[in-house]
Amino acid sequence: MTDWTRTTVVRVDREYDRERASNGNSRYGTYITEYNRKRFADWDDMSEPLTTAQFAVAAWEVATPPIMAPGFAQRRPDLLSVTARLTEDRHELFFDIAVPVYQGSMPGYRWRSWETQYGEGDYRYHHEPDGDRPALLTTTVVRIPAADWALPDPVAADSPDLVATAIDYVEAIVRQLNEAAGAVVADLTGR
Repeated sequence: MTDWTRTTVVRVDREYDRERASNGNSRYGTYITEYNRKRFADWDDMSEPLTTAQFAVAAWEVATPPIMAPGFAQRRPDLLSVTARLTEDRHELFFDIAVPVYQGSMPGYRWRSWETQYGEGDYRYHHEPDGDRPALLTTTVVRIPAADWALPDPVAADSPDLVATAIDYVEAIVRQLNEAAGAVVADLTGR
């Protein structure tokens, strides 16, 4: 498992995935084959592969909360979300990273900002404060286009290589997302 650094936005923990797998192999693989295989199908045709962008979204959605929690792909604790998306025409892949921006105290006001709790090292989970006082909760979305990323060829939902290909997708996304977004997220968070 990769440790969190200022430019690591997401990571994969294969050891955690294997140790907690009901099939002894991959918890992520079980989530795909037992519960989410249809996400990898073009409508209900299990023999036709999705486009590369559509396959990437399916692989990412299954690998992350709320479908898989904790996820096969884990976001850094101080980030709110990392979401795979498609353009309106469903052809181009991009990622949105929601970064909470702490406002600090405002002199003369009893406003609150994001609250933090446990986490890993300097990277603490952010959550909304209780509703007993006004709060100013600012989130910046870092949008990363991924249309030109090197991703494996997609396979059909009924392929015996579905799980291995989905794992390859998630690992490729993690690597390229950290390269593309790590520095800007570090600058925004000050870490």
